[in-house]
Amino acid sequence: MLSSASSLVKVWLRPFRTLGAFAMLWLLTLAAGIAISAVAYTYFKHTVLQPLALAQADQLYAIVRAPTPSNLAKNASQAAPDYSLLTRGKLFEINAMKGVSAAGSMRQVQRLSGSGVAAEQIALLYVSPNWLRVLGAKPVLGRRFARIDCDSENVMISEALWRSRFNRDREIVGRTIDVAGEAKIIIGVVPSSVQRVAPEAIFSASKFADLARDQDFSLSVIARRFTALSAENMDATLNRAALNVRATNLHTERNSAMRSTLTPVLALVALLALLIACNASSLFAVSVLERMQALAIEVALGAKLPRLLAQIAGQSL
Repeated sequence: MLSSASSLVKVWLRPFRTLGAFAMLWLLTLAAGIAISAVAYTYFKHTVLQPLALAQADQLYAIVRAPTPSNLAKNASQAAPDYSLLTRGKLFEINAMKGVSAAGSMRQVQRLSGSGVAAEQIALLYVSPNWLRVLGAKPVLGRRFARIDCDSENVMISEALWRSRFNRDREIVGRTIDVAGEAKIIIGVVPSSVQRVAPEAIFSASKFADLARDQDFSLSVIARRFTALSAENMDATLNRAALNVRATNLHTERNSAMRSTLTPVLALVALLALLIACNASSLFAVSVLERMQALAIEVALGAKLPRLLAQIAGQSL
């Protein structure tokens, strides 16, 4: 068994002993497979896993429901945060804390249309008027929301929508668009730096006044912790307020979840790339072995080695 395996290896390595250039070609093919996996990892690291492009992003938190005692009993080590069904009342109480500024948002899907705009379904995000300030982001054009904009016809659009639908029109501020049959006035463009936090296309300021103070609904809450308040004191303050919520770092929590998902995916990408490289190199080896005599005759007749290698590679591909 071992002798047959050894013979097979010797046969497979024969072209490497006879053709140094072919050995280099095999190594380059294998290196290409390794490079593909390295590029994939680097891309995800510097796009998906990079820090949020927001001012003092380490001080941004998602306010989530605290795990219940029953959930903790089932899984004491990992209690998944609940990002849904926070109350408007809790948003107000968190905003009233010293050293913390909080903002809420609620997502809907609406129909966008208007002059020069193709009708389409778009994601609309209702936000607190202080939402961009909490994120530490400045508009690309126009201005941020103010309290007077709450539940009005004024909206902001994302930078992605501004590029794709309005061709970077610098005169977009003040233009009217139709959202769900209602005329809305664009007052600003939300920068792409908030896209990883909010990928929606249109933003509207709201006090969420049409919802009861203690009513549960799908409200996402983000908070900024000022430097005077430590992360430990923030948790202690939330616990003392008995709001049944906790703060989780926006960047760390997001990247931890993505990293656990992407790690096996990147491992499969690396394995696939290596398999492709090994298969390609094996095809090269088979091509050389099958044509060894013919290649020797061509070399004897004056054929150049680079041309033969290119011919073999083309046939294998």
